[in-house]
Amino acid sequence: MLCAAAIPRAAATVTWALFGIAVLLSMFGDLFRLPDWISQNTPFTAVPRVGADFTALPIVVIALLAVIAGWVGLAIMRRRDMTAA
Repeated sequence: MLCAAAIPRAAATVTWALFGIAVLLSMFGDLFRLPDWISQNTPFTAVPRVGADFTALPIVVIALLAVIAGWVGLAIMRRRDMTAA
């Protein structure tokens, strides 16, 4: 929502690029010999697997960031000057 509101023409390109970067970093970070703080800093690796060391904090943080980004996107959309077709 935030990308669609802030940069409507390039929103699809930017969101797919961010997704691709996150996938590349989480899958091939070790292959590229990137530091752990880079390769482990994606949504795919931040959420722990359910097990003995499970903690809900990363899930809560990611959900809170998603809610804030959605709220900001809706606020930007509300201020835009849009006309009905």
